[in-house]
Amino acid sequence: MLNLLLAFSIILLINLIGGLAIVGTISHIENNVYSAKKTILCCVWVPMLCHTYLYFISVSYRLIFLSLSAQAIFLWLCQEYPFIKPSDPRFIVGACLTLLNHFYLTGIFMNSSSNRIIAIILSYLIIWLPALICAFSISATKEVLFFQGPANGVKKR
Repeated sequence: MLNLLLAFSIILLINLIGGLAIVGTISHIENNVYSAKKTILCCVWVPMLCHTYLYFISVSYRLIFLSLSAQAIFLWLCQEYPFIKPSDPRFIVGACLTLLNHFYLTGIFMNSSSNRIIAIILSYLIIWLPALICAFSISATKEVLFFQGPANGVKKR
């Protein structure tokens, strides 16, 4: 019973921290559209470098390649920031690869017995961080496309 309570508390704490981080990230991206690009690129590069963790826990090379492919697509997409669109084929392919990678890694970690919780948390951070950052950056686009003009209100850039 105590283990269940501890596990529930840890999951609740992780969700709370994750929720606060998401709100802070969205706020930063929307308030600092152009300076947020460095943060976004860092949030894509760091998980790419963290794939060495997957290598050391003996994840197959094909799965690591699949995961790095999704990360590279998001890195390529971030070069267009702040004009990322949800209809961009790179965004769609990256999201599909991320989802596929999520299911493959879930299967691998559910079948292993060593440090399952830590492996799942780190792997999902590696997998989902670039996808979520690119999705959050879509909200910044609406602020960049229009600006106030002196005569007739809103002008397109």
